[in-house]
Amino acid sequence: MYTHHTSILLPMMLATTIVLVSAAYALWSQQLRIEGVINIGKIDPRITSSKIVCDKCEASLLIDSDDPLAVHLHVESLKGNENTLWIGLVVSNEGNIPIKITSISTGVASKAYSYGPFRSVGNSGVWGHFVIDMLPFPNYHELPSAVDDPSYKLILWIKLDNVQQKHDYDIKLVAKPFNS
Repeated sequence: MYTHHTSILLPMMLATTIVLVSAAYALWSQQLRIEGVINIGKIDPRITSSKIVCDKCEASLLIDSDDPLAVHLHVESLKGNENTLWIGLVVSNEGNIPIKITSISTGVASKAYSYGPFRSVGNSGVWGHFVIDMLPFPNYHELPSAVDDPSYKLILWIKLDNVQQKHDYDIKLVAKPFNS
């Protein structure tokens, strides 16, 4: 009698299992579509301070109000054989992800020296009072710059060679996320 129930019960259990597994497989094999927005942060580097250093020139530097990574340089006059000048820029990372400065366009022969990052440029040792013969300062990074974390600042000193008097130059920095 025990054998009779087993012979009936086993095929029924097997049939039930096949039906349940087939139904479960059909449910899981359908395409699942998920839509959403992932906000990873924003890049917001800005030139927040600038200066010109040269022994024998008259020049002005203006931060571009439309482009936070651009400055406009006007060289009015050069005295003697002077045709080199230095531009100092403080780049503040006002976004919420780390960045690096990857390149600079100047329209003239140039080389960039990057320092930092610093919480404050006043204590950096590369922004305060100095003479032109001190540039470039030691311990610089070539481009790409060191990683600039949010709320920190990089200092860039850019040496421009072969500048001409009565001439304008547009200087543009390129910043990217630190891991790109």
